Order: sequence, then C-alpha cells, then structure tokens
Amino acid sequence: MISGCCCVLLLALVAAVLGVGVKKKVGSEVRFKPDITAGSSLKDSSITWKYTKGFDVMKVIEWDNDFKTLESLMPKFKTRVALDRTTGELTIRDLQLEHTGSYSIEINNKEEKRISLTVMESIPKPKLNQEISSNPVDVMYLTCEYNSMIRWNCSNGEKPQITNLEKPRQGQSLTFKKSGNPDVCCTCTLFNDVSEETSDPLCEKHLFTGLSTESIIGVLIPLISVTVILLYLFIGHTPFYGRCVACCERRKI
Repeated sequence: MISGCCCVLLLALVAAVLGVGVKKKVGSEVRFKPDITAGSSLKDSSITWKYTKGFDVMKVIEWDNDFKTLESLMPKFKTRVALDRTTGELTIRDLQLEHTGSYSIEINNKEEKRISLTVMESIPKPKLNQEISSNPVDVMYLTCEYNSMIRWNCSNGEKPQITNLEKPRQGQSLTFKKSGNPDVCCTCTLFNDVSEETSDPLCEKHLFTGLSTESIIGVLIPLISVTVILLYLFIGHTPFYGRCVACCERRKI
C-alpha cells in the first residue's frame, strides 16, 4: 500500500509534469504569467514561451535579448499573442479549440513554469420540450437534451423528479405534476467548466392549457340549468305551446 507521504510526492510530481490547469471558452482570452519576485523585471532576460501537444514542441513567441527580436513563429498564434518583456506575461486572444495543450516558459534557457490549457465550446441555450402523459392526466414530462451537465430549478421550491434519457437522445426528463398554481415554472440550466445557459421557463399555465374536469363541470351545470328553464317555459306555457303546435299543423295541410 502506498503511504500518505508517497501519495503527496506522486501528486506533486504529476502536477509538475502536467502543470497548472486552466480552462477557457472558445473566443475568450488567457494570460500566463511566470512566477517572479514582486518588483523584479525580466527586461534584460531572454524569454521563450513554448507550446506542447502530444510529442510536438513548438515556440509560441520568443524575445532574444541579444538580438532584440520579438516574434510569433506559429501561424495559429501569429495574430493572437502578445508578450510583456518586463513580466514575461503571455497573452493569447480569440482562443480556439486548437490552442488546447501545454505551455511552458523558459527564462534564459531554463524552464520556469508549465501550464496546461483546455479550450472548450460555450454551452448553447437549451430548450425545454414537453411530452404529455396519458396516465395520469395531471402530469407532464419536460425534457432537456444535451450532452452536458444539467441543473433543474422549479419556482415552487420542490425537488423535481428527474429521469436520465438514454442515447441517442442524451439529457434528462423532469416529471412536472400539476399543482393548481398556474405561476409555478421550471427551467433547465446546462453548464460545463467554462460557461452555462438557462432555458426559457415553462409554467403550469403553459403546460395544462386544456379544460380540466372541474372547469368542464363548472361550464356544464349553468348551461344545463338554462336549457331546462327554457324547455319548461316553452313546453309548460300552454297558450304559447298550443299556438306553436297549431302553426305546425296548418303548415302540414
């Protein structure tokens, strides 16, 4: 069994090899700065930032103090990088997925720091879809589909019942039970390490738009009552009824 001391040393070794981990979204900017003493200056030093991807090691930008040169050598960095010769800070603008990799700085030909960069796509705004439940009728299923982490929020404060969807339709489904409050709403939020987006809310008043049993009864009772009254007045009022019958008989003749 590996002792606690060995585990610490192993983690330190892994951290030294992989470097500090940084995650950024596509189109954003990142700044890498070497660890130098406060107030110190690298103005008279040679500085080289290198990029490593797999077995390939390439120069990103270099300042050679002897020849007074400052240049970006790689096409994918050429218009995106800047170097502060005093602090050694490297700036990369408009990051793309291809910029994922390991970055290291050499000061006077000695490596001083290594940083691991992961560039990720931004999360798109999710859309909630609804599926009607045949049984029971007061239940609706809300689906939020995307291959990402999902967080649900409902305004009634209750913990929603969540079901994971199977591939190829990745995501989650939430069971929405009718509460009687039309203003209860739910949203889903997609998120990763660099961004998050929240869907437009779906509310009970949007989901259960048909007439409920209670509302149907509420409409039918007054309608039946009015019909009964009209029939009573029409049939029960003898003179009026008699004239109508006589009129119909004459038309038959």
